[in-house]
Amino acid sequence: MEFQMELQAMRKRHYKKFSDATETIRKQHKELAKKCSSLEQELEKSKDTGMVLSDEVHSNQLIIKDLKDSLELAMSHNQALLEEQTGIQTGCHGDLPSNSKEAEELNQELLQCILELKALINAAQSLVDSKEPSVTDLLGIRRSESRESSASAFDSVEDKVGEVRDMRRAIDGLRTKLADKFAAELAGSCNIQ
Repeated sequence: MEFQMELQAMRKRHYKKFSDATETIRKQHKELAKKCSSLEQELEKSKDTGMVLSDEVHSNQLIIKDLKDSLELAMSHNQALLEEQTGIQTGCHGDLPSNSKEAEELNQELLQCILELKALINAAQSLVDSKEPSVTDLLGIRRSESRESSASAFDSVEDKVGEVRDMRRAIDGLRTKLADKFAAELAGSCNIQ
């Protein structure tokens, strides 16, 4: 009988230990389930954030591509006007327009091209700096007084060359900022994913 009582006491102790261990495992399982759920929610949020950033990078890439295409087109137009003015396009180096009306027309076209390129550079610079660009720059709208005042601003070839050099420096600076911004966004996108 004593043996049975001892066996029963041993069973109760083991049952208590087993019950305690089972309860501890249940609590740990519950905590792990909560942590898993929390981590899954954080992962979903990260995926959503990553998608938003990816969409934003894609949108910025499209804007940069459009700006680059517009700049290339404006530069091509400007180059064509410069070549036409200096006679390079026809292969003749001394054939400038024969009368003053043609020279004045060529001068005005070159001036308009320079003004449009300046406006495009200003708009692109604003977008790169995350500022709102001027609507007049985006649409190419110029005030009539600015046309008249800038028409007399280029009285010599040196003035035109200087203005074109300034624009090239602005374009180089803009290109550097675009590349830096793109690299930063790409790096930020990689860190999140």
